[in-house]
Parts: sequence; C-alpha cells; structure tokens
Amino acid sequence: MARRARWSVVVLLLGFCATAQAQRGYIDETVVHVKEGKGAAFDALVKKMVAANRENKGDNWIAVATLYGEGNTVTFSSVRDSYAAAQKGSDDFEHALAKAMGPAGSDKLFEDLGNCIADMRSLLLLRRQDLSANLPADPSEASK
Repeated sequence: MARRARWSVVVLLLGFCATAQAQRGYIDETVVHVKEGKGAAFDALVKKMVAANRENKGDNWIAVATLYGEGNTVTFSSVRDSYAAAQKGSDDFEHALAKAMGPAGSDKLFEDLGNCIADMRSLLLLRRQDLSANLPADPSEASK
C-alpha cells in the first residue's frame, strides 16, 4: 500500500512538472549595439545573413531596430519551447550560413559583423503568460 502511494505521488509530481513545462515558453533574444558610423555596413551584412538563412531553411527570428531612445540598437528575437530548442535554433542558423557561404565565408561574415558591433548580449527570457491579456490557449495562435 505504501509503495502504491509513493508511486502515485511520483506520477502525480511528474505529470505536474510536465504540464508546467508545456505551458512555459522562452524568448531567445540577442541585443546588438552597432558602432557609430557602421550602421550601413551592419545593415548590408545582416541582409546577406538573412538571405543565406532564408534560402537554406535556417532558424526563424525577428529583427527589430530601435528608432526612439537608445540609437544604433538592433534586437533579434525568437520564441522557444525549451533550452534544447534554443540550441537547435542556433545550430540550424549556423548550418544554414555554412551551407550558403561555406565555413570560411560564414567566419568572414561574423568577423565583419564583429567589426561593426560595439556591444552584444544574449538572453533567454521566460515568457509570462499570466501577465498577458487575451492570450489564446493554442500555442501556435499565441506565437502569431
């Protein structure tokens, strides 16, 4: 009887953890501060990077530039289900660039981008559905 009670508690806890994990989502975000006077070069390199990523079915992400407030700031973000999904997205992106430009070409692209960047940071943020208003129950609808 005690063994059955322990297993039922374990199964209940595992089920709760799985449900709690399924409801969570993450935002994978990279914030880039571009050097003064390097905005045009940065934009050209990002357009090249986007074309290579899109042609080779790399990772899906959104780029947003700040127009008011802190200038020369670009944010790249994507919605992720887990830490593993964030790593898979990064790997897909790198493979798409390597496929389009070759390893040497993608290294050169990142080197040129590095010369345009003053500061960069990456974050993995927990999405707070409880702070959202009128959030759809379907995850695919919520990501739209």
